[in-house]
Amino acid sequence: MFKIRTFRWANVATLAQSGALGASLLVNILWLTEGWGYSILEAGLATLPSPLLVAVLAPWVGRWGSRYGIRRFAIPGALAWAGGQVLYALLVSNEPNWLFMWLPVSLLVGVGVATTFPLISAAAVADIEPANYAVAGAINQIGRQFGATIGVAALITLVGESGNLGSFQSAWLAVGAMGPVAAIATIFVGDTRRP
Repeated sequence: MFKIRTFRWANVATLAQSGALGASLLVNILWLTEGWGYSILEAGLATLPSPLLVAVLAPWVGRWGSRYGIRRFAIPGALAWAGGQVLYALLVSNEPNWLFMWLPVSLLVGVGVATTFPLISAAAVADIEPANYAVAGAINQIGRQFGATIGVAALITLVGESGNLGSFQSAWLAVGAMGPVAAIATIFVGDTRRP
């Protein structure tokens, strides 16, 4: 199956995206609890708008991606969530500012996630024979889990136990660097438009 271009490059994009998302989810919770002193419940509620936006947008984006091709949405989406991570690194300070800084940036990240993850998963099986859908989907999910594991491990290495803002800024920048990697891999996925 790795000889099939859409499958191969969609899995490369999945590795990059999943590593970044796994690291991003953890670094954000760690910052909100350690940097801003939120409780676990408050941190969970503070991060809730982004996944809610993903849940609302993903079905629409899936239909648009099928009609117009995933690259039209997934490439800008990968750059959007990468840009969000860079904005975290540039704008977050030791002074909590959820409403005017954290929320808008997290919504940008949510738009990026909604326009990449579902479409890349669909691209992974776009050119696979129906008899092999389950195997192709499972391989893509293994790539997603492997990427998340590597991303979280790398994040822990960057942040360590220091809890200082500089460590978190480095982590957000490292996560953001995966966006262009995913965007480049998505370019090579090819045309996935279906009638």
